[in-house]
Amino acid sequence: MKNKILIIGSNSGLIQESINRFLNNNQIVIGVSKNKANFLKKKNKNYHHYKFNLIKNYKKIESLCKKISKTHGKIDVIIFAQGGSLGKNKILEKIDNWEKVWRLNFGVSIQINNFFLKKFVKNNFGRVLFFSSVATDSKIGSAVYSTAKSAINDYVKKMGNNYSNKNVYLNSISTSIVSDFGNNWSKFEKKNKINLKSFLKKNLSTMRFGRSSDFVKIVEFLCSDENKFTTGSNFIMDGGYIK
Repeated sequence: MKNKILIIGSNSGLIQESINRFLNNNQIVIGVSKNKANFLKKKNKNYHHYKFNLIKNYKKIESLCKKISKTHGKIDVIIFAQGGSLGKNKILEKIDNWEKVWRLNFGVSIQINNFFLKKFVKNNFGRVLFFSSVATDSKIGSAVYSTAKSAINDYVKKMGNNYSNKNVYLNSISTSIVSDFGNNWSKFEKKNKINLKSFLKKNLSTMRFGRSSDFVKIVEFLCSDENKFTTGSNFIMDGGYIK
């Protein structure tokens, strides 16, 4: 595994166990999120956090990238774990809301990659990993959210093909219901303990919520120099999502 990992959406329940693993391996993690994470098992000098609102400050993203690059030097890996519907679930949402959801889930990733991919090519190494969603394959739910996530899957396919000859690989993982570290599904799980069995039976064939620990090994592999052949792929890790 390479040394410096930039994580966008570092407060996400999806990635927090991986962050702790990276730090235990003495790797440097640069986290970007609206709020500073409180999940770290212990304070670590190798964890650097940038408090940054991706929606409100999207015009300053290039400046953020320049600051990170200047402060921390060569970045080896980028993991995009940010996302969400922002509560914009109407069938006919205003175009401004479509743009906000698209920007959070995908647009800011383009801005960040446009800055770092050139450096990855120059360094002859780079790994980019997105967390996507199985909502892209469902006929129900918010179109505003799922179309933004769908864009990730196609982007990974095309860009993975364009950059693989430079030892720069892009992949994504599509998840379903992950309950961990105080996220919304974790709050749901705690509030609905009596009805959890029926909920799980209806939604997940594995009959269990996903945890951030379920993704650690594949995240480590896809982002490492041990991955010499896998790019442009979307891995379905959904617990047997039924819908």
